[in-house]
Amino acid sequence: MFTMGRARFCLGITLAAFVAVFSTSAYAGTLGTESSDFSPSYTDPLFTVSSAGANTVTGSIGPSPTDTYDAFSVKIPSSLQVTSISYSGPATDGYGAAMNFTIGGCGFSSRNQTLSTPASNCTINWTFGADFQTSSGAWTVTINTQVPPNTAPTASSFTASSGPYEGVAYTFTTSNFGYSDADGDTLSLIRITSLPSAGTLYVDANNNDSYDSGEALGTNGTVSKANLDSGNLQYIQNGSSNTSFSFDVNDGTDYSSSTYTATLKIIAKPAVTLSVNPTSRTESVATNTPVTATLSHTFGAPVTVNLAFSGTATNSTDYTRSGSAITIGAGSSSGSINLANVDDGIHENNETVVTDIASVTNGFESGTQQVTYTIIDDDSLPTVSNVAVPAAGSYKAGQNL
Repeated sequence: MFTMGRARFCLGITLAAFVAVFSTSAYAGTLGTESSDFSPSYTDPLFTVSSAGANTVTGSIGPSPTDTYDAFSVKIPSSLQVTSISYSGPATDGYGAAMNFTIGGCGFSSRNQTLSTPASNCTINWTFGADFQTSSGAWTVTINTQVPPNTAPTASSFTASSGPYEGVAYTFTTSNFGYSDADGDTLSLIRITSLPSAGTLYVDANNNDSYDSGEALGTNGTVSKANLDSGNLQYIQNGSSNTSFSFDVNDGTDYSSSTYTATLKIIAKPAVTLSVNPTSRTESVATNTPVTATLSHTFGAPVTVNLAFSGTATNSTDYTRSGSAITIGAGSSSGSINLANVDDGIHENNETVVTDIASVTNGFESGTQQVTYTIIDDDSLPTVSNVAVPAAGSYKAGQNL
C-alpha cells in the first residue's frame, strides 16, 4: 500500500476463475482516499487462480483529488502454471504522463509478458497508478494459465541378477525397471517392445510360478504395475543361451520417449561329480563314510542326484546306507549320503560297494561317475583242535570212524 494516497479504485474478477481470501464486499466497492474515507485497515486483495485459461482482474482508477495508486496479488497454485500476463487500460494519466507499473513474482517484470518457462506455486504482485484527478480509466489484467503438461517417465536398462537359471522360472520385480517420473506420477505399466530370442517371457496369471499355455507375452504386450508388484512377470528357458528383451514404461498418460534393455545371462544346469572318502575302512570301524555329489557351480533350484548301487557287499548285511538319492539345496554346491559298515564277525573276503549316478534333476552327470568303497574284512580264520585220527587200515564207504 502506497502512502501517496488512495482514490476510487474498483476491482472486479471473473468469479469462475478466482477465489479471494476475503469476501467480495471487502474490495468491490469504493476503496476510499487518504483525506476522508481512507481506512488504515484496508488490505490489498489477493486472488487465487482455480482453473486454467484466461483469468481476469478488472477495475477503474480515478478521478481522484490526489495521485491514485493501488495494488493486488494473484496466487498461482502448484496444480496450474502461469504462461503470460497482459494489461488493457490507460497507459498515461489524465495529464499525459506515463503510468507507473511495478510488477513482480512468478518471473514477471512487465505488464505484458510471456514466460519462456511457465511458473507454478508462486504469487504475482501488481502495483500501478498515476495522476487521475480530472479523469478516470477502466482497466483489465489477464492472467493466462494452463494445466502443467505431462512429463514422460523414464526407466533404466538392467542385467537380471541371481539368474535366470536354465529350466527354472525367473521372477522380475518392479524395481528392476528403474522407473522414474519428474511429475511424481506412479508407474502404470511396462510395454514389451521386443521379445527374447530364446525362452518365454510370460505373465503368470494363475500364480503357480510356471509357464502355462496362453500366458506368453507378445511384442507390444503390456504388464501392469499390479502384476509386477505381485511377481507375475516371469521368464523361463530350457537352454542356456544369453538373450535380452526391450521395454518402455507408461505413467498413465505417456510412454517413455526411450526404450530400454533387460539383459538375461542364463546360468546353465551344473555338472555333477561323485566322490567317496575314504575309499575303504576295516569292517569293525563304525564311522560313517560319506558319498558326496559336487556341483560344478551353484544353482537356483534344488539338484537331485539319484544313485544306483552294486558290488559284492549286501545292503543291511554288510553295510547300511542313509539314502539312495542326494539333494543339493539351491545355492549349495554339494551334498552327501553315508555308508556304515556292519561288523558280522565272519571271516570273508573284502567286499565292495559300487555307487553310480542313475539320473539327475536340474543338473547332469559329468561323463560317467562311479566310486567304489571297500569293506576290509578283519575277522580271523577259524581254528580246529583235538581231532582224532583213525588208525591205519582199510575202511568201507560210510563206515563210522
